[in-house]
Amino acid sequence: MESILLKQGRILDPETNTDLIGDILIKDGMIEEISANIANEKAGRVLPMEGQWVMPGFVDAFFSSGEPGREDVETLAESARRAAKGGYTAIVTLPTTEPRIDNQALVKFILTEGRQSLVHVLPLGCLTHHSQGKQLAEMNELKKAGCVGFSDGRHPVTNTLIMRRALSYSKMVEAPIFSFPDDPLLSASGIANEGAVASELGLKASPAESEQISIARDILLTKLTEASINIGPITSKGSCDLIAGAKQDKVNIQSFTAAHYLYLTDQVYYHYLAEAKVFPPFRNDQDRVGLIEACKNGVIDFIVSDHNPHLPYEVEQELEYAPYGISTIETNAATAIEALYHQGKMAPLQIAALLSTNISKRLRLPFGRLTIGQEANITCLHPDKKHKITEQTFAGRCYNTPFIGQELRSFPSTVISKGRIVVENGELVDNLS
Repeated sequence: MESILLKQGRILDPETNTDLIGDILIKDGMIEEISANIANEKAGRVLPMEGQWVMPGFVDAFFSSGEPGREDVETLAESARRAAKGGYTAIVTLPTTEPRIDNQALVKFILTEGRQSLVHVLPLGCLTHHSQGKQLAEMNELKKAGCVGFSDGRHPVTNTLIMRRALSYSKMVEAPIFSFPDDPLLSASGIANEGAVASELGLKASPAESEQISIARDILLTKLTEASINIGPITSKGSCDLIAGAKQDKVNIQSFTAAHYLYLTDQVYYHYLAEAKVFPPFRNDQDRVGLIEACKNGVIDFIVSDHNPHLPYEVEQELEYAPYGISTIETNAATAIEALYHQGKMAPLQIAALLSTNISKRLRLPFGRLTIGQEANITCLHPDKKHKITEQTFAGRCYNTPFIGQELRSFPSTVISKGRIVVENGELVDNLS
């Protein structure tokens, strides 16, 4: 590997509370030196970073890939390329593929594909068998095979006894649960947030209370079992209030949201875009502002992409019949920084923690920090440089998103993953597989 010198960037490392202008030298894929000024002669390539943020590579912990089963939508290799372009150097994939990731063979398949990918790819294992919520998966065997946690993806576990047992077992195997907060009988597959917009447009509605009831139950069960839990994506101010109370009560809970909930509201439904159909639905502006405040005060611990790609023909139908989910990984970090930094005036160091450090600590992953002797996984970006989002922004065949045509700032300019440059000048490096 060529030696690389990142020159005079704003180094942001939440792990050591570092926020300074300086240089980072990378040799043989590892961070060799971090200093205020390193001689250019020490590196084969010098990359000027003036005016840019130099941060730990972003880590996404709620990501859907098509593989295995829907390689026509997206393969794991394509997922990795898309993640790299968005500034991510590690993705944690949801197990709700077809077939489900509920056995050791499929876990090893994900890990093998990940070793060959541009970024690190790590699996969550199913929480229940086939994600059906009726019988616990073999959590200990899945952990031994390499799962970093357990989830049924966007399928809530509605059986309270099963969730209690899952929390107890997760504590034994020392791997956290990711719980999707929803009471499906109450949310009733709603398209829009219950409120004025849904009423005016005549759209089937889902109340925020369907999310909050599920969160309240999981808080009580986590306290009962003395286990740990990650809950999200959360979308409402009421959810933030519940989680804040639980944290004050010393419940071992972390929460997360997706960047699009920090930026868009239910006003987007006036366009009747199938590309904006997500679940949970976009809430109102009071909820959006509440989420931003929760990111600032530590109630929300990390930000995910909730990447859920669909082919164009799947989305090109009426809003009611279109699938839930949008393609987000290329735009997620830029959306988060737009909402939190440019609009919310949040400190860059806090944003770096939300995008990388906090989830790395939670899952005990060797990412989320800039440390001498560690593999180089680094994301660099111009915080003020604008980029218009087009279909070409996306590195995959799916671009189902309401962001087409919008301008955002803070897209990654340079990404170093597994010690090598995978994105330069905002584009994937062509000679990398």
